[in-house]
Amino acid sequence: MRVLNKFFLLLAIVLLLLSGCGFHLRGSPGADYKFPFKKVYLDCGTVVICSNLNTAIKTQELAKIVTNAESADATIKLVKEETSRDAQTFTSVGRASAYLLTYRVIAQIIQKHEQLGNDLVVSASSTMQYNDSIILATNQNEVTFWDQLHESVTNQLIKRITFFKIPANH
Repeated sequence: MRVLNKFFLLLAIVLLLLSGCGFHLRGSPGADYKFPFKKVYLDCGTVVICSNLNTAIKTQELAKIVTNAESADATIKLVKEETSRDAQTFTSVGRASAYLLTYRVIAQIIQKHEQLGNDLVVSASSTMQYNDSIILATNQNEVTFWDQLHESVTNQLIKRITFFKIPANH
């Protein structure tokens, strides 16, 4: 019992030191970054990560999401998404044993009907092992891989927008 009390005391001291130096967990609302725009409009079309992006902007309080482009300081337009599933390695009988899954999104920042800067291109990829003998488990595993790739691309896009430099002429 005495060892347990010392452990909790040590843990409390470490947590106090970390919080005192300004340490924040990734994704915590106390993060010191925001979008360079106070109000944004999301123009997603049918891009899969739109709901993830919307949720992340709201929960991290990066900007206020508005319902029309006219009342926004900028529009985040998700122009295009691409997915690919390419065989990466093969078994001795010529069947795929691993696939490279890639997810890519192209976004633009629009202000006053003009694009600011270049396209923001973000992508993520992952290698997924594949086994024909356990097809159902492999298919469920692939869904999980795609979800992780979507989350990764969403986080990358948020970081790119957060550090986006507004051109001097705007």
